Amino acid sequence: MKIDLDFLKDRPLSYSSIKEFAKSPKHYVYYVHNRSAPSKAMELGTLMHTLLMYPDKLSEQFLVAPDVDRRTKAGKEQWEEFMAQANGKTLISQDEMTEAVCISDSILSNWKVRNTIMECHSFEQEFKIDIAGLPFRGFVDGVKNKEYVLEIKTINDASPANVTREFYNRKYHIQAGLYNLAHGLPVKYLIVETKAPYNYMLVDVADQYLKKGQEELYELADKFTTCMDLDAFNAGYGFMEESEFILDLPSWVK
Repeated sequence: MKIDLDFLKDRPLSYSSIKEFAKSPKHYVYYVHNRSAPSKAMELGTLMHTLLMYPDKLSEQFLVAPDVDRRTKAGKEQWEEFMAQANGKTLISQDEMTEAVCISDSILSNWKVRNTIMECHSFEQEFKIDIAGLPFRGFVDGVKNKEYVLEIKTINDASPANVTREFYNRKYHIQAGLYNLAHGLPVKYLIVETKAPYNYMLVDVADQYLKKGQEELYELADKFTTCMDLDAFNAGYGFMEESEFILDLPSWVK
């Protein structure tokens, strides 16, 4: 597949796109050209963001779908009439909305968490920054001027051990490092459990975590520049690796 380098050169990178590039150049190209529809988990995450940070915009983004039997003529007509008024909004069930509202109410009943959110003077704030000569662009959930960047993350299991493992596997340390560079501020996470009993945590991100993310970010930026220079966006796994992959026994077997 022929890659349009001019198109890629003019396109800012983001946490999401550089995370895909970390897998392979082909993953990055596929991400750029094939944006997938949001999953149910992603929709729930967006719903929680909206309820917690700007509930006044809930009706602009989400619409509760009617419980109708679309196998019947009357049900089909009711559904078609409903969809004509949906205007591209995300459709959720009444049960999903009720559950999400209960979770957000529980979180906001904690004065420390509520104040942390309310102290943010701007939500969904855009930033632009150059990393190793490459343009990056993104949005942070919330910013309290001169104090912190706030990010909300949803996860099935919010226990500290699982959060530590899952956040690293999802490369959130790179995201946190990028946000710290863009704003020059510490990073906080509000981590929300999406399954009963719906625990949540407000946590500060360690300097070591940010430093590790920034180190990997700059390494990936350098690799990306090399990939562009070599026109190597058709490369698969192991791009720029010094040795070929040799299949061996996993570490826990040896």
